[in-house]
Amino acid sequence: MLEEESKNTWENVAMSLPFLEDAQSIVIASNTFHARRVRSYLQKQRPDLALALLRGRDSIPGELAPIKPVLALYEWRRARKARSQG
Repeated sequence: MLEEESKNTWENVAMSLPFLEDAQSIVIASNTFHARRVRSYLQKQRPDLALALLRGRDSIPGELAPIKPVLALYEWRRARKARSQG
């Protein structure tokens, strides 16, 4: 199944929920940083479905190596901002 209507990750998770209702297990297929965000959003939107999450292999050696420090900083700042906003 492919959800193609969303404009961002939060919407993608929300619009994918009907596809996940009967799933016995859920694995996120994405890069390290995006997969972490998707798991977090699923936990916030549907904690009951988040229980079905299985950890996929997020990190592939060399994946995004040149920009990984920048992405890590971006995700850290994003998480920090989200925590401060409640």
